[in-house]
Amino acid sequence: MDASLYHKFYEVEDRHWWFAGRRAIVAGELARRLPPGAPERRILDVGCGTGGMLPILAPHGRVSGIDMEPLALDYCRRRGFADVALQQGFVPAQPLDVITLFDVLEHVPDEAGFLRLLSGWLKPGGLIVITVPAFPWLWSRHDDLNHHQRRYRRGQLVGALTGNGFRVERASYFNFLLFPVVVATRLLERAPKPGTTAEEEVLKHLTIGRLNGALTRLFGAERHLLGVGDLPWGVSLLAVARKPE
Repeated sequence: MDASLYHKFYEVEDRHWWFAGRRAIVAGELARRLPPGAPERRILDVGCGTGGMLPILAPHGRVSGIDMEPLALDYCRRRGFADVALQQGFVPAQPLDVITLFDVLEHVPDEAGFLRLLSGWLKPGGLIVITVPAFPWLWSRHDDLNHHQRRYRRGQLVGALTGNGFRVERASYFNFLLFPVVVATRLLERAPKPGTTAEEEVLKHLTIGRLNGALTRLFGAERHLLGVGDLPWGVSLLAVARKPE
């Protein structure tokens, strides 16, 4: 991700509908799988960015984070999370119970090698929780600016996990209810206004607008749908997988 976006993410991710909705959905999934109040449970957020997801992980165990960008880690510390480290050369002191990757895997050129590395960090029976952007045909300048390598179909993500030693317990699309609006927006972005940069396009979407509250509630409500079953399409994918015992 371009360094210019880190400060903007830090400014808006507590309130912006997309970040808030994703937090609600992930928090719902974690609540179904990880009973809170287990301080011995070791959780690592890989690619923690500016730390927006760390607060929803904290009730479930001892949380730490790694990221490749020192600026991002500075923002994590501003949130009160001191147990963060640069990703280069990182090795956990003890095997982990849970690894999370929230919109990280799509940035990694060597997907298979990265997943095998993370599997080696997990305890047998340990859990990995992943979100990624969905559908290659939704590619836009947003993906270019964020240095994405790929967007995923469900079968592609499941195949990547099972092919590298994980047993997939769930793989569902999300951002389902707003899918038509996002698709229309992304298609329009393919014919940008003359003189508009990719960064300006992305920053426009990070504005806290008048509909932010309604969009937050609508997106976040999908946690209830996901409590019933998987969703057939969406802008993003959620996967939960386990390292075999």
